[in-house]
Amino acid sequence: MPQPIFQQDTPMKKQPIMPDAACKYILFQRTECIAFAKNRLYRFAKRHLPSVPYMGLVRLEAFVRRSRIKVQYLQRMEDEYQSVEQHIPKPCGSVLDIGCGIGGIARLALPARRPASIVELFKPKKKDVFCRMRSDGSEAEEMLFQRDDAGNVSSFVQHSNIAPRIA
Repeated sequence: MPQPIFQQDTPMKKQPIMPDAACKYILFQRTECIAFAKNRLYRFAKRHLPSVPYMGLVRLEAFVRRSRIKVQYLQRMEDEYQSVEQHIPKPCGSVLDIGCGIGGIARLALPARRPASIVELFKPKKKDVFCRMRSDGSEAEEMLFQRDDAGNVSSFVQHSNIAPRIA
């Protein structure tokens, strides 16, 4: 059962329960979410100083704006799903997409009413092995990618279940 990223607070308000540690990876991957880069003082310093601590500023912003960053990221995930939803065949029993995630990989299993609410985040552990991240940032179960003789990913294994690669 996928771990939800949203936690229901009230019927009208949802809050992300994504690990805070994921925020810096969101900013490194989704640079349009970085607020300080739009700041006039930062742009001036970048032009006139030999080095501006970009990585440190990203980490600081990830800490200070973590709640807003999570909401922005999940809204973008929702928007991206809406842009491809019309291309998913109807009826569709299920779709599993494993792609680039924030600092690792993300897995999305469809169908879902709110796709961003079922995105699972995995971080790399070793070659072809990833661990699901719990909301507190701790490691959960592993997902292992298996390769064919040519070195291409042919399937993944999780909970002793093998899922072959289809496309």
